Amino acid sequence: MWLARLLGPQGFKQYAVAVAYLALLGTLSEFGTGKYALKAMPQFVAQQKWSRAAGYWRFSLVLVLVTSIVLALIVVGVEGLTDGKFGDDVVGIAMLFLPTTALVAVMAELVMANRSAITGSVVMRLVCPLVTLVAVGVFFLASRTITVTQAIVCFGLGGIGGLVVAATRFRRSSHPKSLVSKPEYDLGGWLKHCVWYLGLGFFMSWL
Repeated sequence: MWLARLLGPQGFKQYAVAVAYLALLGTLSEFGTGKYALKAMPQFVAQQKWSRAAGYWRFSLVLVLVTSIVLALIVVGVEGLTDGKFGDDVVGIAMLFLPTTALVAVMAELVMANRSAITGSVVMRLVCPLVTLVAVGVFFLASRTITVTQAIVCFGLGGIGGLVVAATRFRRSSHPKSLVSKPEYDLGGWLKHCVWYLGLGFFMSWL
């Protein structure tokens, strides 16, 4: 509401479009890894398959990082070819924060998979918005105004802040063996399961 008042109708429209792009492409970037982690990670821990647990969280983070970077480059490339008509230059700026936007969501769900559901929810529902709000306040106090680009940067900083908190909590809530064991991977099986969660998540975001 505060940003809507500060940015005005046109500015807030650009901001909303950019955030919508981040939400939709962030879901694609997550690739269903976080949702499947809620099922797979507790099973690995219960069965003491520490190598599988070590492999899965590494697999998730690498897949999300690579996918988000590729999608961001595609959007930025299209923006360049269409002179910003694809979604305004603000969308291209927002894509800089796509990797952290996707990673914080997956990391929060990995925290939830470690039986810290409240903490994972707090990261997404409180930490990220709070950091964003504080950043907006800093920009506003510095110049008594805020641009669309600065608002997007504030949103991105919220994701970065949440990622730091989620990563710290994941490390503390994980069994030590799942962090130090030699990773064991089941790429085909994991990808097959993750694709279903990806499809469901993307459909809900698209709606």
